[in-house]
Amino acid sequence: MTAQAERLLQSLCLFAIVWILGFQTLGLLNLYAAAPAFRSSWIVAAAIFFIAIWLLLDRPFRWFHLPRISDLHASFPLPLAIVGGAYCLFFIERLTGYPSGYDAIAYHLMNPVSWIQTASVRLLDLKWNMSLPANAELFTLPAIALNAQNLVFPGNLVATGILALAVYLVSRRLSGSKRGAELAVIVALSMPLVFFQAFYLNVDAFGTAFLFASLNFAFLYAENGRAKHALLCGLCCGLSMGTKHIFIPYAGLVLIFLLMAGWRQKRAALLAAAVIAAAAPLTFWVCRASAATGNPAYPFPIRVDGINLPGAIGFPPVQVNPVLPTLHAAVPALSAVSLPANTPVKPVSLPRARITVNEDEGVGPCFAAFSVAALLAAIVDSLRRPRFPLVVLTGACLILGLLWWRLLPVPRFGLPVFVLVAVLCAQLESYLALLHRAVASVLLVTTVGFGMALCLAVPGHRIWNRFTSHNWSRAGYYGYPSLLDRLPTGSSILDRSVDERMGFAFAGANLSNRIVHMADPVTSTALDRIRVDYVIKEAAPDAEDAILDRYGDLVYDGVPQSIFPKVVSRWRVYRMR
Repeated sequence: MTAQAERLLQSLCLFAIVWILGFQTLGLLNLYAAAPAFRSSWIVAAAIFFIAIWLLLDRPFRWFHLPRISDLHASFPLPLAIVGGAYCLFFIERLTGYPSGYDAIAYHLMNPVSWIQTASVRLLDLKWNMSLPANAELFTLPAIALNAQNLVFPGNLVATGILALAVYLVSRRLSGSKRGAELAVIVALSMPLVFFQAFYLNVDAFGTAFLFASLNFAFLYAENGRAKHALLCGLCCGLSMGTKHIFIPYAGLVLIFLLMAGWRQKRAALLAAAVIAAAAPLTFWVCRASAATGNPAYPFPIRVDGINLPGAIGFPPVQVNPVLPTLHAAVPALSAVSLPANTPVKPVSLPRARITVNEDEGVGPCFAAFSVAALLAAIVDSLRRPRFPLVVLTGACLILGLLWWRLLPVPRFGLPVFVLVAVLCAQLESYLALLHRAVASVLLVTTVGFGMALCLAVPGHRIWNRFTSHNWSRAGYYGYPSLLDRLPTGSSILDRSVDERMGFAFAGANLSNRIVHMADPVTSTALDRIRVDYVIKEAAPDAEDAILDRYGDLVYDGVPQSIFPKVVSRWRVYRMR
């Protein structure tokens, strides 16, 4: 089982490496040779080509086989069945709907849409969240090119599989127990943060998956010294860092561990190759930022020794948390439940408890039940019976947890720490064996069942509302005026929704509307500069509406039908003269 899991993990990581580096190569051709590499036809052909390359390199049909029923001896069959069933039900719901997730709608999906609209991956929109690295978004390209909006999530689903395999292998190595490894996988996959991001286009779980894959390959290299494991570790670190800047410190620690292991083996050339491999999946995004702004770190500013390269306007600064964070951030185990809300709007929390279930926060009741005990057990075992993997993982968990708590106490930014705690849950197996097995099993089944039921309430509520309202339209799903779906192809729209969060929704049913962002207030000078066809305003009229009335015609003013009637907005659409 372990050997098959190792082989499958390597195969899935190789697929991701071929796919991402392949599309980044097309991006470099677009940047420096002006090749229209991101036309829909090019993208579909490239996707088929990259899959063929992976099949030739890995030849999975020679070694992969579905396990027989007699080979499946799960230690926790019922919790695993509950988790697997919940993922299957959510998968079916996703096939009937449209992309969801606050950040996904605001900007993650707007990246591939804008690339295909312009047949270019150049950095044209300098808004900070549109200029971040976007490895995960590369997996959405074929679906966006074919306008199959219900199929944009397979890349995240592959990453979730990688995360499950990596957690299993690292925790199996940590505890030496198949039972403990299964417990760690159950705790990790039952977290709402992981569950929702498997199907939404948020990228925190995506980056975390390759981070833990790199950790597994680093342990393998330390054990057997094989060069391919060092290179895979470096490449997976690069895939993680090229997903979002937040993963750079996490991946940096894994690379330091790899370098220390290689230094003992005196293999300087291999270590240099591993570092280059880690830089490869990040290089394209650095080149793109440098070509557009002259700042390779954009949207971050660079101010070093007389060099002053500005970053993006409105980029949120990192600030050290001066006081104890709120209970909501400091004790994420309490973030377990929420009522679903309109897709583009962040779910509304229950009023006094601040308990939520969505793609941004919430680690679930199973994590809450086992995490504290797992961390205490790991600390005690590290002191009583120190073993190399246990000491490394426990120390990393404590250090990274402290840094996250002090610098960025946003639950999803701490997902690698939470998954690391889930890995440490494997240590609990020896302690649970001292208890009556039925007690631990009942606790596990209860917390997993409750957590998955709460998570499924979100898509269940969405399906119920669509069914009872008889509204299966895209406009009703997102709650925007349906006239946006009927605009001429290529119409440019200035998004003035709150937080400019409606980008992908405003692109329309055919994804043909071009979305424009503007950091400054709407003025006559600004309107002359950007030259758009339509402007969409949200909420009550304000000073901007007076200016828009002079430069355009109001063609819509009202509250459109939505599948979530309790969470609706008033919209005004101006056609500019």
